[in-house]
Amino acid sequence: MKNFILIGSIVLIVLLTSNKIKASSLTEEDKNRLLAVSYLGNQSYPLGIRNNNPGNLKDDGSQWQGRMTSDSKGFVRFTAFVWGVRALIKQIRDASLLKHNLYTIEGLIKRYSPPSDNNPENLYNYIDFLNKHTGFQNGIIPDRESVTIKLLVTGIADFENGRSRVIDDEIYFFAELLSYT
Repeated sequence: MKNFILIGSIVLIVLLTSNKIKASSLTEEDKNRLLAVSYLGNQSYPLGIRNNNPGNLKDDGSQWQGRMTSDSKGFVRFTAFVWGVRALIKQIRDASLLKHNLYTIEGLIKRYSPPSDNNPENLYNYIDFLNKHTGFQNGIIPDRESVTIKLLVTGIADFENGRSRVIDDEIYFFAELLSYT
């Protein structure tokens, strides 16, 4: 019985520290390379990407890291793509789930993409799209774990920008690390 508990504890520690191991494997060169990824002003990309803001976050006065002035439509622009991904992660994880207790996809989308911003039909298309993308049962956001947040972030970025795999794993991982700072 003691061996079973010891082995279970070791497995748990490895699982809990796996992000720390991955984080330490990023060299300064890797970090600088990821911070240099920017699509700012590149007209061949959709608005959210060319603002380095894959979630098309509106300017609400938040002092996001890497934030620049807003564009003419009121969307925040970021100096690097990773800062826009970080802001979207924090918006979902901290503001939406903690501050506003939004635990459904419908609640999340109605708060940040209200019908007044879009036509109501588009709003429900957005909700349906995220429900399918995440696979969350009844549209209920189950937790604030990394996998859950990543599904929401990538789904929002895909819907907002009309592209699949807008955010690659390396950029997401680095943005997630930065979101805890």
